[in-house]
Parts: sequence; structure tokens; C-alpha cells
Amino acid sequence: MQEVLREVIDARKLTAGTGTVPLLLNMDEATFANAAEALLEAGNDIRLQQFVGPLSEAFGLALNVPDYESVLDKWVIFCAQARFFRREDLDEAATDRLYAVFKAIDVGTDAERKRLAVVIRLYALGSLAVRQEAWNGIHSLVLRPVASNPYYAEYIYSSWIRQAQVNAGRAMLYDNRGGLISAARELLTDHPAMRPDLDDSAIVPADQVDSNDVLLNSLCGFDMAYCLIVVAEGTAADRPTPHRPSSMKTACFR
Repeated sequence: MQEVLREVIDARKLTAGTGTVPLLLNMDEATFANAAEALLEAGNDIRLQQFVGPLSEAFGLALNVPDYESVLDKWVIFCAQARFFRREDLDEAATDRLYAVFKAIDVGTDAERKRLAVVIRLYALGSLAVRQEAWNGIHSLVLRPVASNPYYAEYIYSSWIRQAQVNAGRAMLYDNRGGLISAARELLTDHPAMRPDLDDSAIVPADQVDSNDVLLNSLCGFDMAYCLIVVAEGTAADRPTPHRPSSMKTACFR
């Protein structure tokens, strides 16, 4: 079925010269990315908005963590392609949908896994914004306040990133891979469609990473930007201090 979808996309590119294939969540990532690219090149806003509009419902239907992550992966690819084509309006609209869903995530271990999965992908998308020097896009990704949990609105985190970090730590969800930056780098390594500006030749294995690694540097850049934005503009009591980045990756900045 995926092969048929790819052939349909290729055929429509040749015959119509425009992107007309709808974006479907059950496409494989390569097909989805190709379809998004075709739609963006053609300026087919109707098809693009048809994907953004029902996103909240798609996340709501993904009851288990793997299905939720699958929808998130398509969200990252869509936003990355939109950002790559300088369609910040589409990126912002899709992020707004995810933000609304994030605020409604319940409590419990699976809920914290979903929040952590969101933030790992925010880092992945934020690294692209760093590489593009799209500072307004970084601001939009970071400064989205949320309550401590859906049932306790008295304590507000300045950023959804911080809320997920704290809750994941309390739920002991971090493994020995090194936290958010390492997890986001691994995600980008495994999913080429999430980094449309970098082909596989620019990616090195994790055991060969050095100070010139483009993924690591842009992820650390986003982490630093996140801390600075929250320190400068955050209004809640959770703001990290300037000398200690809240994601505790100080080693990455040496």
C-alpha cells in the first residue's frame, strides 16, 4: 500500500505538476515527507490545512504511547517541512494544536511518557530552527506556559518543556542515554524526514560524535535558547537560573 501511495504521488507530480495527494497519518515517513514537500511546493494550502485541522482528534485517538509517538513523528515531519519551506504559519498552527492537546494530557506514567515524547520532539524541531537561525520560531516553541497538571492550575510552568522535564524526572523515566539532547539526537539520526536540511552524509554514529557534530551543536543551541528565553520572559517561579541550564546538560556547553 505504501508503494502504491508513492507511485500515486510521483504520477501526480508528473501529470499535474502540483501536489494534490492528502497527508495521511498511516503513510510511512518517507511517503509522508514526499507528499508534504509536494503540497508545500505547490502551495496547496487546502490539503495542508486538512492535515492540521484534525490533529487534536488524532492525538486523542492515540490512547497508547507507541501510537501517540507515531502521530508525534508525523507532526515533527510536517512542521520540519513547513519550516524548511519558510511556512511558519503552518508550523505555528500545528504547534498550537499540539499545545492544546499537551495541556489536556492526564496524569500517570503513560501520561508522563507522552509529555516526555513531546519534548524530545520539540528539541528535534528546535534544532532545525537553530540551524536556520529562525529565532522567532524558537520563541514560539519554548514560551508556552502550562499548569503543573490538569487538576492543579495554581502552579504554572513558564514552558511546557520544563513541566515535562520535571514530571519525567519524578516518574524516573530518564534512562542512561544522557537525557533530552541525546534522545533527540538519536531520534533525528533514525528519522531522516525530521531533518530536511541534512542528509545522511552529515550524520555520524553516536560513538563518533565530536565538538563539530551539527546535530549535537544545534540541539545544545536550542537548549541554551530555551533557558535564556524562560529566564528573560518567563513569569512563573520555575524559571531556571542563568548559571544552571534547567535540562542539566552543562557538560554539553563545555
